[in-house]
Amino acid sequence: MSSWDQAEKAASQHGGNEKYLNLKNDGDKAVIAILGEPHPREMVWTGERMEPYTGQDMGGKKPTLRIALNVFVDGQVKIFEVNATLFKSILKLRNKYGLDSYWFEVERSGAAGDTKTKYSILPERPMNDTEKQQIAAAELFDLARELESDGGDDDGFENYDKKPAAPRPIDEKTAQSMIVVLKSLPADAVNEFLGKFGVKRIKDLPADASKAAIAYLDVLRNKFGGAGAEVDPFA
Repeated sequence: MSSWDQAEKAASQHGGNEKYLNLKNDGDKAVIAILGEPHPREMVWTGERMEPYTGQDMGGKKPTLRIALNVFVDGQVKIFEVNATLFKSILKLRNKYGLDSYWFEVERSGAAGDTKTKYSILPERPMNDTEKQQIAAAELFDLARELESDGGDDDGFENYDKKPAAPRPIDEKTAQSMIVVLKSLPADAVNEFLGKFGVKRIKDLPADASKAAIAYLDVLRNKFGGAGAEVDPFA
């Protein structure tokens, strides 16, 4: 066996031993059995990671509910953390089918990093007797202890709780220099500039777009000249 084959085998084995069930990309699916009791907890996003909510003021940030579950997937038990919306769907399935004799398919809708990602869960099929015996013999995680020791699965749960950070706005000095240039141009040039960068006011430009914006001003000066602006987006 080549070193590449050995590395591939090791990586496969390592990935299969991950503690958490993660669906990381759009369309990722897993067929699971839900085991044991849920472990709910309130969490708050600190700006860097999710942490247990202690009741202290977190600068106006509201806690969100996360529920950890033991699930049986691909022949082993893993921890799967869900939000309140997905958990309510699980409760409906529990009431209709029961959780001790059915497989369910959970699917991710949303690319990695997409804060609008959603998860759906549907009944897949009944378990056969052999599967029931295998699952009954499975050793479950102590969810409270596991989550306390490692903080939970932030990577697999980013789209439920994390808010995209607001972009840092352009500094006032740079904004004023752009305003001087744009005021020398006609309304069409101003509108083209604002449309190009998706803003309504110069001061709304994100700082990381400043170099591109300055370069585009040169393009507009060459294209339109300096006929005087007819609109005022600079207030």
